[in-house]
Amino acid sequence: MKKMKRLFGLCMLFVVLIASSCKKKDCDPAPVSAAFTYSFNVIEVRGTDGGPAILFDNNSTNAKSYLWNFGDGTTSTEENPVHTFSNYSDKTVTLTATNGNSKATATVVIQFPS
Repeated sequence: MKKMKRLFGLCMLFVVLIASSCKKKDCDPAPVSAAFTYSFNVIEVRGTDGGPAILFDNNSTNAKSYLWNFGDGTTSTEENPVHTFSNYSDKTVTLTATNGNSKATATVVIQFPS
C-alpha cells in the first residue's frame, strides 16, 4: 500500500510538471498588431477595370491569417494583395489580422490624386 501511495504521488507530480511546462510562446501568445502601407503600381497604373492598381504591403505582426476589405465591395485573404479599383474615388481599406487568440484591425483611407 505504501508503494502505491508513493507511485500515485510521483504520478501526480509528473502530471503537474507536464501541465505547467508549456512554452511561453504556446501559453501566452503575443498579441496581434495590424498595419499596412500601399503604393500605386507603376507598371500597371490603370487596371483592367479602368482604375488604379494598388500594391498592399502587410506589416502586421504575430498574425496567421488576414482579411482585407477594399471598401469597394471586394475582399481578399492574401497576405500582400494587389488590388485594382474601378474608379479613382477615395476608398477606406481595412485589414483584419488574426492568430486564433487575438485580432487587430488597421484602417487607411486611400486618397487618389485628382
